[in-house]
Amino acid sequence: MLLENIAKQPANRKSNLFWIIGAFLLSKGAAILKALKALKYAKFAITAITMSISAILYGFAFGSWYFAAGLVLLLLVHEYGHVIAMWKKGIHASAPVFIPFLGAAIFAKIPETKDDEAYIGYGGPLIGTIGALLCIALALVLADGSFWSTLLHILGNVGLFINLFNMIPARPLDGGRILHPLGAGVVYCGFALLAILALVTQDMFFVLIALLSVSNMPVRDWVRNMLWGFMWAVFGFVVLLPQLPIPGIFGTLLVLVFFAFAVGAFMMAWRSRNDPLVVTENTDDTVPAIVKVKWLTLYVVLLAIIGGTMMWHSQHLPKEVRESPLVNFIHGF
Repeated sequence: MLLENIAKQPANRKSNLFWIIGAFLLSKGAAILKALKALKYAKFAITAITMSISAILYGFAFGSWYFAAGLVLLLLVHEYGHVIAMWKKGIHASAPVFIPFLGAAIFAKIPETKDDEAYIGYGGPLIGTIGALLCIALALVLADGSFWSTLLHILGNVGLFINLFNMIPARPLDGGRILHPLGAGVVYCGFALLAILALVTQDMFFVLIALLSVSNMPVRDWVRNMLWGFMWAVFGFVVLLPQLPIPGIFGTLLVLVFFAFAVGAFMMAWRSRNDPLVVTENTDDTVPAIVKVKWLTLYVVLLAIIGGTMMWHSQHLPKEVRESPLVNFIHGF
């Protein structure tokens, strides 16, 4: 009753069913999306369906349907923070599309200014943090040790952690968009932080986010290709290969594939060293100093609220919440 199963590995039967359901949904995904496009309210249907798929997969992965439902709702609150910010800026946005174990995404045109981009990026963590704080506040009102109090404490912790992670200053994470007016150097620092996290934790999630951050860097092609080569060489050999129990000739072939990708990326970097910069984003490079100070201040304030609340909450958690594997992971991160 106290969510002891959260963050533990599911039983073999559940794990098999999880993969069967996931494979079936993936195989039918294209047909489902094609059919939904013909509907008047297709975008809302896509959100509902992808939310449901994510909730099912989270339920199997974490061993609690209540936690899975609460998690997707917190993610929805975060994403609608971005949607509301886009509406205020007059930008048409798609409904959120949930991607299991990666969160959710919204598709929209690139904002015209870096100030608008920061405004839209700030909306998600701001509203998402408010949602997490409401969970904690409600948990404190309910009786200690009750199922719902424990669940809300855990959801509040997870919600704060999600928004804290999104504050890393690397695009496509929200922190990179919020601090984009400060210049490209912030994005490079964010990538370096993600790379360090990937190497230290040896977690493929951080590797994937780091890969995505390279694609979103405002750099020349040769720099991007150099980073790709570095990631194939370092992340492939240091992070991925040691986790793959592939012996013999197959393991050797995989090593050769990573080596070939790394060499190919470095060769592409050398060939494209003189190519011009291709602009794929807003180009208002002359951002006023007051705008830079504004977003840096707002970023630091929100970061302090999230971090400070997590520190305070860790000292006031009930015993059954502290002993939850997921909360232990968050506070030991």
